[in-house]
Amino acid sequence: MGLILQSVVTCLFVTYALGFDFSFPKKDPCIMAQAIVDFKLTYNNETMILSDPQLNTDKSECAKGGNPATLVLYWKDKNDTVTFFFVNGTKNVEMSVLYKFTPSDHFQDSNDSSLIVMVSPENKLSMSNMSYKCDSSQSIRFNKSIYELEMSVSKVHVQAFGVANSTYSASEECSEDPVITTEMTTAGPHSTISPPKQFLYMYSQTGKACILLDAAIQVDINYTDSKNETATTTQNIPDPNPSLGKVKITGYCIQNDTGSEFIKLAWNDKFSTFSLRMDFTSDKNGVRLKTMEVIANLSSETFPLLHNKSITVAGNKSVDLFHSSSKSYFFCNTNQEETLDGINVVIYKIKVQAFGVVNSKFTGEGIECSQDLSTEKPTAITEVTANTTLATTEVSSGSTKSNGTTSAPISTTTNTPHPTNTYSVRDGNVTCVYFIARMDFSFPYSTKNGTNTSVQISVPQNFETNGTCSTQNKTINELNIYFFNSTWTLSFVFGPDNSSSQLGDMQFKTYSVKSITLDYKMDPVLFPGYNDTKTLNATANFTGSLFQSKVNGSYKCDVDTEVLFTGKIKLEVYHLQYKAFNLGNSTNFSGDLSECSGDNTNNNKTNSVVPIAVGAALAGLVVIVLIAYLIGRRRNRKGYESV
Repeated sequence: MGLILQSVVTCLFVTYALGFDFSFPKKDPCIMAQAIVDFKLTYNNETMILSDPQLNTDKSECAKGGNPATLVLYWKDKNDTVTFFFVNGTKNVEMSVLYKFTPSDHFQDSNDSSLIVMVSPENKLSMSNMSYKCDSSQSIRFNKSIYELEMSVSKVHVQAFGVANSTYSASEECSEDPVITTEMTTAGPHSTISPPKQFLYMYSQTGKACILLDAAIQVDINYTDSKNETATTTQNIPDPNPSLGKVKITGYCIQNDTGSEFIKLAWNDKFSTFSLRMDFTSDKNGVRLKTMEVIANLSSETFPLLHNKSITVAGNKSVDLFHSSSKSYFFCNTNQEETLDGINVVIYKIKVQAFGVVNSKFTGEGIECSQDLSTEKPTAITEVTANTTLATTEVSSGSTKSNGTTSAPISTTTNTPHPTNTYSVRDGNVTCVYFIARMDFSFPYSTKNGTNTSVQISVPQNFETNGTCSTQNKTINELNIYFFNSTWTLSFVFGPDNSSSQLGDMQFKTYSVKSITLDYKMDPVLFPGYNDTKTLNATANFTGSLFQSKVNGSYKCDVDTEVLFTGKIKLEVYHLQYKAFNLGNSTNFSGDLSECSGDNTNNNKTNSVVPIAVGAALAGLVVIVLIAYLIGRRRNRKGYESV
């Protein structure tokens, strides 16, 4: 677990060069915290020291039901606020933070009276029944445009859940790295943990295979050691090859299309034993996984820090997963994760069939999970131009980012130079962000011989996404787009526009893009003539509400919208339509539509063509009738004069 975002929590308790120790509320607290913090805000080499923040007891809240624990701090003589949201996740407490300030309140040379928002993604802290502790000194920086916030923290101890009798629970400590420095506006860390190996587990009954489970499965089992602290053992379910004898497979199957079946995988490490059981049911609504159970018998021979010679850890949970029919199988490339009473089961990739197996093979048409991004087949995708130089990338179509996955390398074939892609962020059955756009970057740079040039690079069709739904606190939605073999990351953070609204109850009326950041690698294939391969960061410069939408609607803009980044980088966005803070799985752009002024202008021009044409036709008709009348009258006069 990284120190960076863990320690961001410490800025809650800010007193310059002094320790801070408080409990909220004072009586029977639900949140306890202490730290030593140096809190600095910088603009144009001018630094302000912020001290003595006040706790807003009206806005701060303990966790209730599914709502997060919330802490809000403010400064009496400033408009600054820092809001922290602690969510009790499936395994760890997850935290997100918003810091808001007005530059003109701090710096005399600044005429910027806009509200600057710095947002961090969600990140895991300690277990929900433990406190988080870190004595080592750490430095955290996050930038927004020309402003920088720096926090130097040490002696941190905080707990947001499970506080009892006004005392901290057993602590989970940070790593021993002394100093960490980063920018909070960048995307979250990329996972480099490889998933366990994938195997086919098969249960046969009366000589015929009736349940097939093709998956890579990891089980994280939490237990209490002799120090009364929580420890974890990670078990990867091993190879089922009978000659290895490492996994025993049992189960039960029926002959009918309706009823219940199960498969059980059991393995050991000589002294300790483990098992995972999956129960499937089939009825008129189809086939699904109904329950999941893990049992671990831990021995002190394997785990010498146990408080007894042996202990049993078990977890059982009713679930509703892996939906298919009685004559088909289910598959999902997106990680599936379930927590069973403190035991975490992670399935990195799965293909499973519990009914209707024929000839020991997966039968019928597979049904894919909703979390997988269904996109086109692999195509070649992006164009990069530098004067007359053309370089392109051949890669595969978009997908959800998961552990151990990589994109295809850069090559030299071309197909679609400026693709319009569809991006989404999903959390279970909720698609909170649905984003469609064509995005082209323009990069000015100098070649190794000193020539100033520029290059245009499109976000390609090959990409991976992840992000933050914040479905519990409704305050942050984040979309991270990874491309070029995950060496580039483009991040959008969406947030409410009404800072005084009840964010936890989603009472805000509009939302918009609050920040855009880009991490990119100066690869010579993309930047011809460049003599380095360093990774850089750029942040978008904009004020006000970018791409503002009503909370129950979407934003649309077909015309070119330019967004300027630091380093004179320019992003051009075309054919944009998106929605965030969505509460369901629908990808339809229903509800109120907010359009950009460029689209409205085009619509006005189009809408005015018909009335102008009709008016012109009527005017022409009047002129024709008038001319005919005058000609007829003149002829009648000539007839009378001859008499």
